[in-house]
Amino acid sequence: MAGRIDEMTYVELHKRIAAKQDTLVWAVGTLEAHGKHLPLGSDTFLAQGIAERIADAIGAILAPELHYGITGSLLPYPGGITIDPRSYAGLIRGALEGFFAAGFRKVVISNGHGGNTDVLQKTIRRLTPKYPDRLMIAFDWYMLDTEIVRDVYGGTAGHAGLDETAGIIYFRPELVKEEYFDADDWHLREAGYLATPAPAPVIVNDANSAPQLDPDKAKELFERIIGLLISRVSRDIALWEANLGRGVR
Repeated sequence: MAGRIDEMTYVELHKRIAAKQDTLVWAVGTLEAHGKHLPLGSDTFLAQGIAERIADAIGAILAPELHYGITGSLLPYPGGITIDPRSYAGLIRGALEGFFAAGFRKVVISNGHGGNTDVLQKTIRRLTPKYPDRLMIAFDWYMLDTEIVRDVYGGTAGHAGLDETAGIIYFRPELVKEEYFDADDWHLREAGYLATPAPAPVIVNDANSAPQLDPDKAKELFERIIGLLISRVSRDIALWEANLGRGVR
């Protein structure tokens, strides 16, 4: 199991970094409605579950997950929380600079919420000139799983839909409220049509993409997603180490 930085003493952390365990994996999400059947913290739980698997696979350290992000059309549902984008950018920037000051050379951000993406990517790009000797990776797992979701379910990803429901079944099954699940309670996302706030907290791309509660498919889906992400992150870290990790050669 990957160690968590918040559970270490500074002496233990220093020893790990000195031993070249200098990669940190950080999960970020938000609090917002995810249908009647999934918890408000779904985005963070999914990002954290993936982060833990990646950290275990590559021998990295875990940062405490960030439950707060930038929430939009689902904010009116009870429990929705949003952070001003400038404040969020400052928090991300401050945390990354703190990680670098602690000695981490590579930071991988597992993002579980689309509202965070633009600010995350802009903040990372702005930090790159200041830290040319550090590697920053940020991924939106749900944007990389299209072909896998189609292969396993015959549908597409969506908010609280096939992939997010599968992820909570896989990582946190005790948090799935089957008694509240309503297979017909979803809003269709269509180009050229806007309804805001979202009329339902499950948002899908077509009728084939409504959530399902099949644990076997959930397991197959997420083991394939995790395998893909481990492969991508591992490869990019290895490439960076070869080309820039010790300076251009």
